[in-house]
Amino acid sequence: MKIIKRVLNNNAVCVLDENGNEVILKGKGIAYRKSAGDYVEDNKIEQRFVLENQEIQRRYNEILRVIPTDFIETSECIIDMLKKELSHSMNDIIYITLTDHLSNLAERLSIGIGFDNLVLWDVKRLYPEEYQAALKAVDIIKSKLDLHIQEEEASFITLHIVNAEMNMEIHDIYQVTDLIFEIYEMLARRFHLPETLQDNLLYHRFILHLRYFLERCFQKQMKEEQPGNNDILEVMKQKYQKQYTCVEDVLRLIRTRYICDVSSDEKLYLLIHIVKLTS
Repeated sequence: MKIIKRVLNNNAVCVLDENGNEVILKGKGIAYRKSAGDYVEDNKIEQRFVLENQEIQRRYNEILRVIPTDFIETSECIIDMLKKELSHSMNDIIYITLTDHLSNLAERLSIGIGFDNLVLWDVKRLYPEEYQAALKAVDIIKSKLDLHIQEEEASFITLHIVNAEMNMEIHDIYQVTDLIFEIYEMLARRFHLPETLQDNLLYHRFILHLRYFLERCFQKQMKEEQPGNNDILEVMKQKYQKQYTCVEDVLRLIRTRYICDVSSDEKLYLLIHIVKLTS
């Protein structure tokens, strides 16, 4: 049996494991008439919950104390679904951001504040895999919380998913999303790209490359130069002059948001994607 360090709510308590780390134990009525120092019966434990670092654990403990259980359970149900559906792993911050989002969503709807699609111009095209999973999350929210929400809410949830995948703050994800849109619009105008291209695999590969390139810019973790790639870049610069000019314009645009030293390798990979997209 474990000794309770802190009661979080009627269905969750915080205990210490054998290494002295905080662990959340969950179970229906696990904390009923319990307080710090009491024992938890093993047959009451339905779930053992350990987050990846103590700061996230601390913030999640606070969430458990102040947000109603139905929002927490709905969030966990959605996250379980996301882990099965998505090909990318997620940071544990999703337990905090998504739960908080659901609570704010309910409050927003209760006072008549609806959906605002500012910045969410076409999230489903930028993050198609995450958007499809977010649509399933919307169905779970409707079913479990009985909230009358529109399909557009999936765009907000998509950004929370991407936030957890890319290890960035949500406002930075908004900025990355907006920047990807600006970059693609510039390419579309310059090379007269048809709208139908957005259903093409080359488009999705380009967007995915941009997404992780911008993440590296943000985190200042650019690819190191590999021997020989600079020579390849010089050859391609001569062969695809218009596309390389576009690479330089893209980097200028990025530098208006981030301070980053872009290697020849990064330029080469970006050029290759632009050549494929525009040829």
